[in-house]
Amino acid sequence: MTKSATLGIISLLALGVVACGTNIRVLDNKKPEEQQQTSAGGGNGSAGGGGQSQQGGSAGAANHGGSGGSAATCDTPAQGTGKQVGDFSANVTWDAPGNTQLALHSFCGKAKAVWMILSAGGCEPCEEIAPQHDKLFQKYHHLGLEAVLVVGADAGGKVATADYAATYKEELGYSDGVYVVTDPFFSKLGSVAAFDPFFPNGIIVDSQMKIRYIGSSGDFFFQTEWAVQQILAENPGSKSPKP
Repeated sequence: MTKSATLGIISLLALGVVACGTNIRVLDNKKPEEQQQTSAGGGNGSAGGGGQSQQGGSAGAANHGGSGGSAATCDTPAQGTGKQVGDFSANVTWDAPGNTQLALHSFCGKAKAVWMILSAGGCEPCEEIAPQHDKLFQKYHHLGLEAVLVVGADAGGKVATADYAATYKEELGYSDGVYVVTDPFFSKLGSVAAFDPFFPNGIIVDSQMKIRYIGSSGDFFFQTEWAVQQILAENPGSKSPKP
């Protein structure tokens, strides 16, 4: 791991926003009111409304619950219910390119699965696995998978600007359909899930913002795809994954 990536990890630990990750578990897709309320964990970051999404696509307007296009069903509270697999994630709003913002809960009731890819400038493993990440996105995007590249730091170990994040995404070769946002040392994402401070990492939530997968250092890439497949299989359509 490069020096800058190490600095990012140190910053994360200093902020106290992360904890040990949870190995993959696929749970039933109950709505929040059907699940016993757990103690609220971590608050909601910068939850609530805010701006338009950075691209077109399924996210629509970036306020809680979504507002653009057809009405979406979203019963998840903005504060969430916790930060572990099986909890409903809190809403956070990230800065995105073009002086825009993207709220996590803007996908609620619209996307079948939302994959947050944690990455940072100067992270060589992040660069090496980016083509596999993008291939997985392209394979399942038409079935309801959305992906958000969350950039926690630039190559100098400093907070990444939205413009830097946009250039970084392009350099790594991610498709246009992948959203990109900046999150200072993943402090906002720390309000969404408890994850291992290593990169690249990933967090996946379903259509109701239930946390279904949190990567850990012992996981393999196929486990990410398996988690996506399990979520999409709960709401099957007539289309098949692309080869």
